[in-house]
Amino acid sequence: MSNKINIRLLALAASTFSGCAFAVEAMSVKLADGLEFTPGLEISENYDDNFRELEKHVESSWVTTISPSFALGAKGNKLSYGLGYTANSDTFHSNQSYNNTDHHFVADTAIQFDMRNRLKLGAGYHKVEDTPSTRTVTNTTR
Repeated sequence: MSNKINIRLLALAASTFSGCAFAVEAMSVKLADGLEFTPGLEISENYDDNFRELEKHVESSWVTTISPSFALGAKGNKLSYGLGYTANSDTFHSNQSYNNTDHHFVADTAIQFDMRNRLKLGAGYHKVEDTPSTRTVTNTTR
């Protein structure tokens, strides 16, 4: 009984404070002439009533997502470079074994040859952990 009351109070508090949330664009920090560092942080809390996306054996949980990010950019007259990193950490409050962290690295460059000709290159590496959303539950009792 007290667990249901705690969940209701938490849901009431989350709905009350969610109307007060606002987004702020990250400010860059100038490290040198043409070199900027931009940190970022996103935090969210939501309730998922079927986070495994299964028809049977439905599991629900509060999920806290924390996503820090860092970007480093350099610009010159005809060249620009960028490096970025973002981590997405999901914490499932009902079962800690489902917690996961995804990592995203990106790099890009642009070269301006003249007014009409430009070359843009980009590369990324993404390490994404498998959330048990697509796994099927098997019953081992016979």
